[in-house]
Amino acid sequence: MSSTERFLVGKPWADDAECKKLFQEEFDALFYPDETEKGSLNRTTRLAKKNCDKCPVKAECLDDAITANDIFLGVRGGLSPVQLGRERAARRKLAGDTSVRDHRSTKSISRGQY
Repeated sequence: MSSTERFLVGKPWADDAECKKLFQEEFDALFYPDETEKGSLNRTTRLAKKNCDKCPVKAECLDDAITANDIFLGVRGGLSPVQLGRERAARRKLAGDTSVRDHRSTKSISRGQY
């Protein structure tokens, strides 16, 4: 299964997703950046977010990303992995989930890489 299909398949809103218009290679390069190339992660994250900004189903994608309990190391719903973790924790906290850990204790991506 391709990375595009990994989170778009079976979702009623996915047909309208802006990222679905990209070729698989473009999608992978944009949403799964090469972390070994200096500056690549920040640059591609910004480009992926721009793609999300013009997407008509950005809110649906974000809700799906927040509710999914998978580890996705790329941009979804206009948020970076770090931002998704923070949003997920904030929503759980609002819902009264007392098991939420502070995102600062689990942060794995350096500051500025959002």
